[in-house]
Amino acid sequence: MEVPEALQGTLSTASLMGKKVFGENKKGKAHKIGKIHNFVFHPTEKRLIGVLVKRPDAAMMFHRKDAFVRLGAWEECDEGLLVSNESDAMDAAACKSLGVDWNSCVLWWGLPVVCDDGDALGTVGDVWFDPADGKVAAFELEGGMSESVLLGTVHVPSDLIRGFKLGVGSPLVQQKSRSSVEDASELGAVLVSSQVKELSTEGGLAEKAGTATGEAVKKVRRTVVRVKPKVQDAAEAAKVKAEDAMGVSFDQAREAAKPKIQEAKETAGAAAEKGLFAAGRQLGRASTMFSSFKEEYERARDGE
Repeated sequence: MEVPEALQGTLSTASLMGKKVFGENKKGKAHKIGKIHNFVFHPTEKRLIGVLVKRPDAAMMFHRKDAFVRLGAWEECDEGLLVSNESDAMDAAACKSLGVDWNSCVLWWGLPVVCDDGDALGTVGDVWFDPADGKVAAFELEGGMSESVLLGTVHVPSDLIRGFKLGVGSPLVQQKSRSSVEDASELGAVLVSSQVKELSTEGGLAEKAGTATGEAVKKVRRTVVRVKPKVQDAAEAAKVKAEDAMGVSFDQAREAAKPKIQEAKETAGAAAEKGLFAAGRQLGRASTMFSSFKEEYERARDGE
């Protein structure tokens, strides 16, 4: 999907997900650290501070802890990202240089999105941020795979994001189910303004179907305008040729055959009208099916 103009110049978490991360030893030789698999946000600010890198298991058997790489401590290389040799580029030293408590940092991806009036809207998907300072520009609101594909994407801009809220949403420890949570402080969600409910979707099948149908209609009309003169010229030439062959004018021949022609015309016309009406009804249904569904969904979402 095309990135909205307001997000041009930003970086998205989706563009980094799964990238290989490398480090350098003292001799400058690169070695693989792992792959990016999550993103870390500031405890109280709308700001991405780094990425979590999944390390390969030691000896194919022993699980190794994820590595944390702070924003600004890497640069792109041919195979992925190369972490600098700075002493505060990773892990505890990186957290100290950022002035954050690691245990208070937040993983936004997949968290519930809750309005300040208490309504749940979906979950956090892709997040766009400033690559220089990590400030969040917007995030994608996900409401389920089929819904996102059909209705399109809602981008929640930074000015409508209130921040992170404890006590509501989903367990912050992924291994826990909501029923096993003993303390509300173990729950968390991204809080947004109720104005998010008024944002429209963009780029889904509903929008694409409408655009495609409109373009198809325009193309048919252009073709008719272009071809019509040629058809008329061909018809006139055929008429002259027929009159020469019959030895009478076309009008005279038509008058003689008028009763039969009229009968055939009525029969064929009725069938054609019926067929065209059915085809038109189906095409009309195809062109409005998605948009109608979208409108019904939005009315239901708004409680109408």
